[in-house]
Amino acid sequence: MPMHGTCNAPKFSGKIAAHLPQYLRDIDILSNSAQIMDKGKIKAAIRYMDLEEAEVWQTLPESSGANWDAFIAAVEDLYPGCEGAELQCLVQDYCAKAMHTQDDLGEYHRQFLKVLSLLILMKKLAESDHDTLFLNGFLKAIEE
Repeated sequence: MPMHGTCNAPKFSGKIAAHLPQYLRDIDILSNSAQIMDKGKIKAAIRYMDLEEAEVWQTLPESSGANWDAFIAAVEDLYPGCEGAELQCLVQDYCAKAMHTQDDLGEYHRQFLKVLSLLILMKKLAESDHDTLFLNGFLKAIEE
């Protein structure tokens, strides 16, 4: 695992809730590659945080446990809207820019599917909701 504060270390300041899922995935991937179990993952997630946020995370009862999934759920409760926030941000970004080519559409579709598949796998988004979200990314293109 990289040292805290280095350029390769995972980072999450706590200011943008949409960045939380990626931060937790990074911790999970790095920990798995280092063969670190759930208790170590929790310690790593806290260690890489900004000091103020780390102090809050340490107050969670789940931070002293050994259940990574329970810890993630408790942390997500601290950041309302983080579940699905990454997908919402992606849709808003693409909604704000025009898509003129098939390459633009393909890029949006690939990015959308990457985030969507993880949310569905984690049961954070119903499969029935994704079509509407995907179409929301075209509002600017439709207006033009």
